[in-house]
Order: sequence, then C-alpha cells, then structure tokens
Amino acid sequence: MTDGGAPTKEPYWFKASARPTNAPALSRSLVPAMLPSFRPAVVLLALLLSGCANGRLYTDVVRPRMHEFNATPIGTKSFAVAQHRLKEPLTRLNLSAEWNDSEVKNAADKAGVSKIYYTDTRTQSYLFEIYRRTTIIFHGE
Repeated sequence: MTDGGAPTKEPYWFKASARPTNAPALSRSLVPAMLPSFRPAVVLLALLLSGCANGRLYTDVVRPRMHEFNATPIGTKSFAVAQHRLKEPLTRLNLSAEWNDSEVKNAADKAGVSKIYYTDTRTQSYLFEIYRRTTIIFHGE
C-alpha cells in the first residue's frame, strides 16, 4: 500500500507469501539494488568456467606437425626451438613483439641430433593470449 491508501502491485521477485512467518523481511528497495551489482560478476564467472571459454586463462597443447607416422622411426633424442609473442590487449592497434630462442641448426648441433624424423608443436598461452609461446619440438637421432 502507498501513503495514499491505493494498493500497489508487488514486484515479481517479492513474494511475501513464500517467506516463512519467522523469517526477517527484506527491504523492497535493497533487493533490486543488490541484483544488478552481482550480474557482471556472475556473467564473468560463467564465461570463465564455461566450455566455450576454455583456454582463456591458460593453455598448454602439444600437437604433431604431421599425421602420417606409418614408416617414421621414433628417434632417441629431441630438442626444441621456441618462438615468443607478446601482444598489447588494451587498444585496437594490434601491437605485438615476437622473438625466437635460437636457430634450428645450432640447437640440433647442441643436442647431438643429425637426423630429424618428425616434429611436434607445443603452444602455451596466458591471459587471453596476451603472452604466447610456440615451441617446435624436433625428434630424431
């Protein structure tokens, strides 16, 4: 009821009949004010924990670079060469920096590998791919 005595329609979220008689009453002005403040946090939490957002905070995936392994030897030695990328996420300028660890020949000589049989790619990314490291892993003898 309002001060003038005319009845008012109750909001859909306020059901006095559903509340036990000994439960404290919630202020009608407090509940709607609280609901919008929780909405962004709930949406963000749902996105981070949902299946469509997998890998947004951290990803570590190893994939083969070829798919035909019928006559490929396993190899006993391996070495890796990494490529790093750092990008600036706040503006739409697409600013990024990329750098490599070393050359393949130098890394192969250092590991004692003379024949390369196959390679794998390992990709690690952090915080919505602000930083990404792609490592090529060489297998051979």
